[in-house]
This record gives sequence, C-alpha cells and structure tokens, in this order.
Amino acid sequence: MAYLGPERAIRKILRDDFGVQALTAERIRPEKAAAGDRTAGAYIIYRDVSSSSFEHSEGASGMAQALIQIDGFSRDHAEMIDLREKVRLALHTQRAASPATITIGADTIYVHSVSQSGQRSIGSDPADGSDEGIFGFSQDWLISFAETAP
Repeated sequence: MAYLGPERAIRKILRDDFGVQALTAERIRPEKAAAGDRTAGAYIIYRDVSSSSFEHSEGASGMAQALIQIDGFSRDHAEMIDLREKVRLALHTQRAASPATITIGADTIYVHSVSQSGQRSIGSDPADGSDEGIFGFSQDWLISFAETAP
C-alpha cells in the first residue's frame, strides 16, 4: 500500500473529469510537461507546494492541509480559458461530498474540502517571428484531507 497524497488525488479527479479529459487527453503530469505536450494540445502540470498537519493538545489530529498548484497551458487562448474553467468546476464539485473518498488501486485518501485560494494568468510571448506563444493559467488549491496519525 503506497501513500496516496493530495497531489495524486487531484490528478485522479482531473483525469476522471470528462471536460478536462476532452481537452488534455490525459496530459496531466506532476512537476513538468512531457516531451511533445506543448505541441500536442492543452496540458496540465501540478505540484504539491506545501503541506502541514493539524495538531491539538495531545499530538497529531489526523487532519492535514496541502497547497496544490495547477498550471494549465494551450497554444490557443480560448482553449486555455475553457480548460481553466473545466479545472475549476472539476475541483469545486469535490465540495459536494465531504469527505470524498478517492481510491487508486488499493490506496485511499479522504478529502474533506477543496477550495481555490488563487488564480493568475501565465504564458510566454513569442521570442521572435518563428516562435509560437503559449497561453496559461495557474491556480492554487487548498486540500484538507485525513492523514494517518501516529
């Protein structure tokens, strides 16, 4: 049984969402894009920026929170905006069932809340006439989840 952290849970939520899937075709990767992602269409990169456990007077509470950054990119501005909205909707739906049980293989994580804490536009302009620009967004998500307490 492997550790199923919040970043893997986020990836599963996004990969299971039909709207996100229609645009990315499973190009949802940790930390960096794979070779060819930029020319294949829209893609997403995610990373665990920080995490912390909640403590109480007797030690670990069994609850933790992680800040997950999701970056989405496309060579088409309208497609990037569509992807940004589909990611937001996919993650906001996780609020409806709290805690949400997310299972990958034999591993399970209980997600208690998912909330967006920030969003900004990112991108790269063409360096010269032969280079294509790319449009992007970055979203920060706070994930509260159950963790094993010692």
